[in-house]
Amino acid sequence: MAANDALVLSGGASQGDFEVGAVRRLFELGFQPGLIAATSVGSVNAVKLVESGALAVPGQPSGLEQIWLGLTSNASMYVDNPDFNLQKLEAEGITVLRDDIIALASPIVFPEPGPVGVAEIVQLSILGIDVKKLIDGVQQFLGAKSVYKLDPIREKLNNPNILNTGLVNKSPIKLLLAVVSLETGDLRFVNQHGVLLKDDATTPHLEPGAVPQACQGAADAVSAALANLQDIEGNRNDYTEARFRVASAAAQATLKKAQQDLATCKQQNPQGAQPVVVPIPDAALASASIPFVFEPVKLGIENYVDGGVRQSVPIAGAIAAGATNVWAVLANRIDVSASFTDMLTKKILSTFDGANFLDIAQRVAEDIMPAQIEQDNINLLAAWNRATVTIVQPEPVDTYPPDVHNGFTVDPGLIRIRMAHGYMRADDVNTARELRGNDWATVADQISRLLFTKDIVSLRWQIWLREHDYHGMAPNYTRHGTAQGPTPVAESEAPAEALASIRQMKQQLQQLVQLRRMGINPDGTLIVLDRHLQGAVPDQPVPLTDWWLRWEAHQFPTFGAPWDAHTPFSPLPLPEPVPPLPRNVMLDQVIAFTGTSTATGYQGAYVELSKSMSSFASRGGAIQLGFGDFTFEFPGGPSVMSLDVRFVLDGKRLPATRLERGQRRLDTSVGSLAAGTHTLSLEVRSVLEGGPPVDCRIFGTAMLTAAP
Repeated sequence: MAANDALVLSGGASQGDFEVGAVRRLFELGFQPGLIAATSVGSVNAVKLVESGALAVPGQPSGLEQIWLGLTSNASMYVDNPDFNLQKLEAEGITVLRDDIIALASPIVFPEPGPVGVAEIVQLSILGIDVKKLIDGVQQFLGAKSVYKLDPIREKLNNPNILNTGLVNKSPIKLLLAVVSLETGDLRFVNQHGVLLKDDATTPHLEPGAVPQACQGAADAVSAALANLQDIEGNRNDYTEARFRVASAAAQATLKKAQQDLATCKQQNPQGAQPVVVPIPDAALASASIPFVFEPVKLGIENYVDGGVRQSVPIAGAIAAGATNVWAVLANRIDVSASFTDMLTKKILSTFDGANFLDIAQRVAEDIMPAQIEQDNINLLAAWNRATVTIVQPEPVDTYPPDVHNGFTVDPGLIRIRMAHGYMRADDVNTARELRGNDWATVADQISRLLFTKDIVSLRWQIWLREHDYHGMAPNYTRHGTAQGPTPVAESEAPAEALASIRQMKQQLQQLVQLRRMGINPDGTLIVLDRHLQGAVPDQPVPLTDWWLRWEAHQFPTFGAPWDAHTPFSPLPLPEPVPPLPRNVMLDQVIAFTGTSTATGYQGAYVELSKSMSSFASRGGAIQLGFGDFTFEFPGGPSVMSLDVRFVLDGKRLPATRLERGQRRLDTSVGSLAAGTHTLSLEVRSVLEGGPPVDCRIFGTAMLTAAP
């Protein structure tokens, strides 16, 4: 665990499942952060990860995974706020969804800043909703602070069997939870001890126990200004609209100045000021409280909301706290897509030559501005030159599907799919970093495309949808894309046809997974970018074989199984790898190779394979023989306990190196070589765990580079 290594987790509401999978892969790769900085749903994930840092096996995400795997529906995360009673509107003949109310305010709600949602108002009008009556009706709800409540998450965080705050407090992993004060608008952090910090992530925020005597006059001025503003707003009907706006603006300006004067006085008279210490569950809830959607949380004397309002990805906070190596995981991706859908005609626009003012307003408020804010949070650090920052996030929004669920959808199957997505993307980005160092971003998305990451995610999502058909169910989405739980379908497709389709897709899924793991294309050619590429796929917390042997998880009861004794699962054939073995390979180039052998031994026995890897030309001098990403594949056979690998150079067998399970690389230094052509071969012996004889495939890469 390195003190200067930091993990940063973004917001994203229910899309925080992506973070869970990414964290598992980063931990498997050996990344053990000394600090976790987070906001919104990332804060809920962070407190559980920091808790695990105090356990015997630090950094294990299993406890966090179990929390997410236990979520079964939207009600597992949030519930309706009873104070926000839509039945009052229905009594006036207005049928509207809570999602519609959120859409009206969506440009104000994280992460979409901007003025009033004009585009959303027009959309609701098109749907036949009387928006004026709706807005008037919303006045009835002004006593409510939110549309939803995070009560289910609150219960989990306050359950000592789920979160042990004592372990959080004494964890060796530091914690920073981003929150924003509604009273001042200041960004602050809460550390693992519950201490409220300023935005430098170090200095405690102080609050007085009482108003200092010297500031009593300023405090009285605030009270008087607030009373005046409330009186004006309470007697609005006594004013013309123009006079009301003038009076209200003047009263607000007076109140703001009085509050500033009081704050200045308190700073000049700090007697009795003390650090603010709050319960960790309250801090996590405050950090996750998206304004208007969820209720603010009182921490000390102020009310706090989602830290993403000011810092959607708190990388700056992590660096301010001393981090120099940052891995940031973003639960979603906010990009400016190459195309735009006209809200009235539903046509896809590739140019704005003929766009109307609503298209322009929506494009700026919902695409360009949020994307810029997200990029500012990520890229402002480049100029600081104080840290190395690596970002793990979903693919660009123009890929299909854009995402399998939005931030308000909680579904057990989609959670598992996005967890696996996060895992694979973290692995891809790590590969990009191995290949290109700080220029990892130039190839990260390309690596995911080459290794079928989004293809696997998309296919699982299509299987999840198709399994609804087989069980006579249909997903139920609101017009804003939130899944409300499946509903029975009176007339559905014949189960036999749906099952045949599901079986075919599950076979394709298993083949795609194997191609990713082996690093080969469907035509058998190796996937190469600088070197042979291979991708990891999660086998925990859900066994990998469940992806094609069982149903995906659902909110409805499933029956039977995808396969049975009459039709057992049969994998599609995999292509025989066809390695590009170039002749006269020059020094500093990568050689990809493969081979096939038959394992005839059991535990403790060896199987040997020798494979000529072509010749290479040496410029003379010492060279380094590097060997990376070596994999043995035994379909349905025994596991490999260890590998003995040796190079054979010009017929001379170099000393063998043993690779234990989990190791992937070796380097052998070779002395001075004469300039000219040399022959390189490879011998591999594997120690098997046991089992019957099976065919094994060997594939990987070798690098010939100048010795350091």
